[in-house]
Amino acid sequence: MRNCLVLFLVLNLFCGCQWSAEDEQKLITVVNRYLFAENNKLMLSKAALTHPLFLKEILKKGDSSFINHFNVRSEWNDPVIRNKIQENDNWQVEFKIRELSSDTLSKKIKLYLVSEDAGKNWFVLEQKFYQNLTLVPQFKRLLKYEN
Repeated sequence: MRNCLVLFLVLNLFCGCQWSAEDEQKLITVVNRYLFAENNKLMLSKAALTHPLFLKEILKKGDSSFINHFNVRSEWNDPVIRNKIQENDNWQVEFKIRELSSDTLSKKIKLYLVSEDAGKNWFVLEQKFYQNLTLVPQFKRLLKYEN
């Protein structure tokens, strides 16, 4: 019985999200681009990687909102995949990132990557957007999270 349970858990782990090495590489490339943009204060590069529905909401609030959101003040590194889920062509991945900033020593933040075309294109959502259900309510959030 115990062997069956272990086999079930292993199969579930490997078969739950059947992603190819190419899919994983695309995901890691987007994460690295976003972190590079964050760490090098490249506002437009960071905006280009942000999910279009959420970018539209930022732009609705005006230029100052755009600048305040994308004007970075910290350094992010050490991305680690914490969770991933897929529902048909909708794939979502949660990363934990270490944030270093001048006013804090170090803290962990979450970054969400979303693909709505089975991994062909990835967009990024910061934790404050992914977890804000009132912002872009039509966006389907697949991952569970703690407030």
